[in-house]
Order: sequence, then C-alpha cells, then structure tokens
Amino acid sequence: MSSFQNIDPKDAEKLTEKRGEGIGKDYIPFFKVHELSSSGESIRIRGAKTSRIHHLLSGLEFLTFQIFDWSPNVVDIREHFPLNISETITLAESLGLNHPVSNKKLKVVTTNFLIDLEGGEKLAINVLYKKELSKKRILEKLQLEKSYWQNKGVKWFVVTEEQFSAELKENMAWIRPYADLSDHESQIVKEAQNVLFPRLQKGSSKSLMKYCGELDDSYHLKPGSHLEMLRNAVANKQLSAPLNKSFHSWKCSEIELYYPLQVPVNLNVS
Repeated sequence: MSSFQNIDPKDAEKLTEKRGEGIGKDYIPFFKVHELSSSGESIRIRGAKTSRIHHLLSGLEFLTFQIFDWSPNVVDIREHFPLNISETITLAESLGLNHPVSNKKLKVVTTNFLIDLEGGEKLAINVLYKKELSKKRILEKLQLEKSYWQNKGVKWFVVTEEQFSAELKENMAWIRPYADLSDHESQIVKEAQNVLFPRLQKGSSKSLMKYCGELDDSYHLKPGSHLEMLRNAVANKQLSAPLNKSFHSWKCSEIELYYPLQVPVNLNVS
C-alpha cells in the first residue's frame, strides 16, 4: 500500500508494520484486540484453518469466524483486512462519498473478514449489528467497501446477528472450547468414530444428554465423560450433529459420522 501524507499516524504505523500482509499463519491483522477499546466482547482465538491467533472485536465477529472456521471449503480467514488507501480515496471521490477520517486524518478502511475458498474464490465479509445500518457514516463506508470489492471481482456480503439462529449460536459456543486439543486428547477424539458412535447408535431416539449419563454409569466413568467425548468429536470433525437445533434436545439417532459442514447461515449480497 502506498504511503499517504494525510493518513492517521497510527494507521500509517500499522502499514509500515506490514499489517494486512501475509497469508495463513503468517497473516497479520490490521487491528489487534489490545489496541482498541472494547465492549468486553473482544477475544483472541486460535483458528483451526490457520493455526494462528485471530483477533476478534465483537461477539458477532466471533460467531461469524466460527462458522467459516468449520466450513470445509474455506482455506484461509484474514480478519480486519485493510483496503488499499490510495484506491479507496480515489473511489470515494468518484462516488461522491466522504472517506473515513479521524481528527481530520484519513483512516484506512478495513473489511472484517476476507475468506479464501478452495478453487481460488474469495469472499469479503462485513460484520455488524443491524442497528448500525441506520447510521449514515456506516452506510457510506459500506458503499465504499462494496464498490472496492466489486471492482476486484470479489463477492461482498453483510452479516448481521439476524442471520444466525439462537440454537446455532448456543451450539457453536458449546463445542468451540474443545477445538484445541493436546496430543492425548486428539487420540481420544480419533477413537470417537470407533468407540463413541456405536454406543450412541444403541440409544436410538433417546435423549442424547440423558443417554450419555447412562453410558457413564454403564462403563463406570465419571459423570460427563461421554458428553465431553462427544463435544470433542463434534468440534474436531469426527462426528456430526444438528447444529441448528439446540444440543439440549439432540437425539442419539441424530449423531452421525462426520460429513462436511456447510456454512449454516444465509449470506445476503447488499
């Protein structure tokens, strides 16, 4: 990216640090959690796709990230991706838009997520709560982003909280803590298809929560052992579960051997 005399000094420093460059585990996000004021929803999380720490600034970013991190056709996720400021300045002028500024200094425009798919296709994802859509400043920034990505032949989407079911939010939060495993835990997960799955099949239409408790008793294991194995197995793509249905109401018969999880959210091109 070209340097620009009137860029906000903090943004200029980030560009000097090569923020927004690199791919996979070598990518450096333009923003990091500790650098911005937070509403308490900010989180750093290790990605399954990249094996690096991702910096997420809201609960909605966290949920959106989870969905793409579990999708089998996603190969890379780059959060807080900076747009070329020389291009956004020119584009804003041509569209008659006010370029984002702070204290009369130009700000680098960022897109929440740049997603790389198998086959080379990219998706640009902007994440924000629906109430933000009524703000003129936000709408102008979105229009600028949309035009920027369209000029590059990249599909651009807006994701709000309304595109996620309450059940999906609950389930993803329930399984995500089990994604990063030690070698010992990884071995346990690998055995889930041969050990846990056949046991659950015997439960048929029984409540999964209750039946896991019965299995703990039958095999003289501490309470919660089979349920923990299940969470590990689903989180690490050994078993599949109906993620758009609350885990509290899962039946044993609904647990299946893993099949690729498609992104369970409707993306709207705006």
